[in-house]
Amino acid sequence: MLTHDARPDFVLLERGVKSKSSTGMEQIEDALEKLRPAYHFFGHYGGPPQVRTDPNGVTLSVKLADLHWERGTFVLEKGSMGLLRWQNQEQHSFTVLDDPWLKEYNIHTWPHL
Repeated sequence: MLTHDARPDFVLLERGVKSKSSTGMEQIEDALEKLRPAYHFFGHYGGPPQVRTDPNGVTLSVKLADLHWERGTFVLEKGSMGLLRWQNQEQHSFTVLDDPWLKEYNIHTWPHL
């Protein structure tokens, strides 16, 4: 499931410490409880990536870092991209990318992908 916002009770962490709870949307919470998708990808909140199991006990909630350039550099923000590998309902995985090759794509080379 892909949404812009989080569920209302998604707690945002900064360096492992609770910074605030998301305002979220009740409709997203309802969908997560009813549909129980394997993944819920969302954004809307800045900060580092956060990946953890949703309160429904099934869904992996994924908030990546904003897709922009790191301050003072021309490389992508760490944790702003991920890779979903899906073979079937039972065989799948998600990884936040932090590979060295990502640094090859900067503000000057990004349009040439």
